Amino acid sequence: MSLIERLGMSDSVQVVAILGVMFLVIYFVVSYIHKIPVVRKIGAPLVLVFVGIILTNCGILPGPTYPLYSTINSIGMPLALSMLLFSIDLRSMKKILGAKPFLIMLLGAVATSVGGLIVGLAWGAIGNPSPDQLKGLAMMIGAGIGGTENFIAVGQSLEATTEALAGYSIPMVFACQAIVAINYVIAGDPSLQDKFNGWIKPSENIVDRIHAYGEDEVVKRPFDGQSSLLVFAMACLATGVSFWLGGIIPPIPLPGGGVLTIPSLLILTTICLLCGTFTKFVRIEKMQEMGGAALYLVVLALFMTMDFSTFADNLVILLPFFILCVIHWILIMLFAKLFKVDIVSTIIASTANMGGNVSSPICATLTGYKQLVPVAVMMAAIGTALANYGGFAIGQILLKVICGITI
Repeated sequence: MSLIERLGMSDSVQVVAILGVMFLVIYFVVSYIHKIPVVRKIGAPLVLVFVGIILTNCGILPGPTYPLYSTINSIGMPLALSMLLFSIDLRSMKKILGAKPFLIMLLGAVATSVGGLIVGLAWGAIGNPSPDQLKGLAMMIGAGIGGTENFIAVGQSLEATTEALAGYSIPMVFACQAIVAINYVIAGDPSLQDKFNGWIKPSENIVDRIHAYGEDEVVKRPFDGQSSLLVFAMACLATGVSFWLGGIIPPIPLPGGGVLTIPSLLILTTICLLCGTFTKFVRIEKMQEMGGAALYLVVLALFMTMDFSTFADNLVILLPFFILCVIHWILIMLFAKLFKVDIVSTIIASTANMGGNVSSPICATLTGYKQLVPVAVMMAAIGTALANYGGFAIGQILLKVICGITI
């Protein structure tokens, strides 16, 4: 029993107290601990990763299976993204965006898929991976294209066991966060960006385009803070409508078999982008700040669900996961060099692949340019849409080639 549960609070009071502790942790990490040079380099989100794991695995707050944490993840993420997306005016954004950021995002998905295929075939040649382990690798490919939510989705599509989903989740987080941490360091260090761009020699630099256009022309918020209440209400409505539509839109049959489903996240993205572009939501004060605070809460809650007790039993999968992530990062950098894509666009795309909806907007924020947040959100949405299919396809190939089975 955790420390807070021993206080004998009722369930409802306990939930309020836990939320209070979580917000206090976020406040101190962002306001004070983040000022420490080492923490500034690795980024506040990575600190929240370790704090979240400690809180629930060391008996301070209720354990990883406590329902509140999954509730925050499932509800908080779309609400946070809604608020960030409402602040986007595509008519202004098109003046600072080109095709390169989205090209490198797609190439990052290719890099993860190629890396997963290489790792899986090599594993099959030198070892004897079980079908469950290959499914775990396919789940990791899904996570490496779109994020944590795709890890679960690919596992379900390949009929992975509940034990595999839970047991492989911690190695997946560690492997992905290693790459995310590297990208955070680059995002917060302009001198490193200059060195990478000196090697890449990009045809254009998205940061230079932001400077040329002028930040004040992009971010205008003449409304007062009370209008943010309207944004919160609209975020709730947009989330509800999007997930309702996602549940009733029938799958689209594909030639040769299979179906294409329309992710609720893409529906939500479309609705909020239209509202932000053609209404005055983009001008509402404190909207991005509200979305950012919600993102930090989701980050903390996500890693409070990680159970260290199952970690030792699944260490064998950590090495293939980590190798996959390294291959992704090397390939996406080589793609950036080949197609002359600037380093900021590249690291945001890589973070959108490896970290998904939570990490990519934070990576964009660490660069100091708010205009890059919508780029990161849109990249993550693209990754989420592609990841289930990429992970499932590579998983089926590996299962067929190595084990002679299909799902």
